[in-house]
Amino acid sequence: MTLIRLSRSAVALCLTLLGLGCLAEQNTASLLSPQAPPRDVVSGDWVFHIGGGTWVSSITLATISPAGDSLTGWRGTEAPSRQWDGSAAPALGLADAVGIPLNTSGGVEWRWQCPSGERCRMRYQVVADTARGELFMNDSLGFEQGYPMFGVRVRADVFALAFGAERLTVMSDSTPTVLLWLADDPPQDEDFIARLRSRGLTAMLAIPTHFVGRNGRPGWQELRNDQALGFGIAAHSRTHSATTADGPDFVGEVLGSIADLDSMGFAPTTFVEPGNWPEAIAFDSVSKFTTWRAAMVRTFVWVFASRVGPGTRPEPLTTSTAFGIGHWTVSDGLPDSVIHSLWRQANQRGHFTAFGIHTWKLRSPGALDWFLDSLSLAQNTGRVRVIADIVLSSPALRSVKGTR
Repeated sequence: MTLIRLSRSAVALCLTLLGLGCLAEQNTASLLSPQAPPRDVVSGDWVFHIGGGTWVSSITLATISPAGDSLTGWRGTEAPSRQWDGSAAPALGLADAVGIPLNTSGGVEWRWQCPSGERCRMRYQVVADTARGELFMNDSLGFEQGYPMFGVRVRADVFALAFGAERLTVMSDSTPTVLLWLADDPPQDEDFIARLRSRGLTAMLAIPTHFVGRNGRPGWQELRNDQALGFGIAAHSRTHSATTADGPDFVGEVLGSIADLDSMGFAPTTFVEPGNWPEAIAFDSVSKFTTWRAAMVRTFVWVFASRVGPGTRPEPLTTSTAFGIGHWTVSDGLPDSVIHSLWRQANQRGHFTAFGIHTWKLRSPGALDWFLDSLSLAQNTGRVRVIADIVLSSPALRSVKGTR
């Protein structure tokens, strides 16, 4: 909501901010700051989002630290982030600001001249690792326009996962390419992976990181073994929850899973959207890609597999089409006749196709053996290229995958 008010008006933070700040704590707790408390409740590495103005469809990556001069307060620096389309995100301008503590513990107010020329101030309250408040812009007539904002504090090494605009290299030949992925890391994956390996096939494993090693699911060492055998590893949220909320909760689910995998040595370059995300945050239409949520995903991974769009593209992937690839789910009761049709389509010259499989939804462990036999034969005869990681399959990116 946009707020219009005179700059002379008294501005007070709503008391409800004290309660709202904890929305992300459960999902962001281990993503984020280490167990030891920071030097103060304001300092740290933050992902900020401003719900209006120039920044409405982007995020800001900011490092906040105590002022090193005689001032009492904080200084900020910004790290580059990207828009949903891969272009550079607009700066907030915190490098020119000084944060001053409010009377209440955990509160801070920043004042500076925004890059657009307006006088800006940002006021927020910090609870645990979540900040909530407002940013105000003072125009030439003396009016303030206010936008809601929030921030999530992340581990110091998470910013290192953000990267510049590396480009995917289009495959130079016309061989059809197939990406196969297994979702959710269920216990049934172990049997299916054995079926893949017996046919010389690999796949990408999309991992909800909170559940690794629990209730019979493959653990971290099993995933390392799979990766050593040529399987790809992708982030797939932390909890795969249908109640994931917009705002800090979304940040925790996405960056949490990416950070978890990175901390275990996997350096993920792909994020796979959970299919049960609610409409408010689901990437189920083209318009959902022009948002800050898409910008955050684009900042931290090369490839984004979403629920929108066809599973087959008539041309090889490029940087733009790799962000938001669709897929065909061939495990959830889809008739064999339909899978046959999709497979024939995938065999066409120059096409890229992604097939997703929930092994825990197969009617029997061997229900897709015929499909795997077809994939194996096509791969062995050179008719189709089967890949387990889009980035590793792009020659220009092989050398930079682990350098983010």
